[in-house]
Amino acid sequence: MTGSWKIGAQLSTSHSPRAALDPSQMLETVQRVREAINLDLLAVGFREAPDVFREFSGPSRPVDDVFLWYGVLSDIEGMEDSDLVVDWKGERSRGWGG
Repeated sequence: MTGSWKIGAQLSTSHSPRAALDPSQMLETVQRVREAINLDLLAVGFREAPDVFREFSGPSRPVDDVFLWYGVLSDIEGMEDSDLVVDWKGERSRGWGG
């Protein structure tokens, strides 16, 4: 089987204070990273920073493939009940170990 590797990165916005998330500065940082490695895709943000996702998926996107990161398997603080996954018993997950 032949093929090529895809290199991706995730820009997590849930671990930073909202005031620290300046989309233009984040774009500059990703551009600097791209000078060192060829990123094929980015997973960006969550619902707390929609402007960041819009910036990274708009005309100035730094890579062709940009995906909205959605915490399907991450029960992080602030998630709504409808966001949570179910465990092997069909019950609501209760955090990372649920």
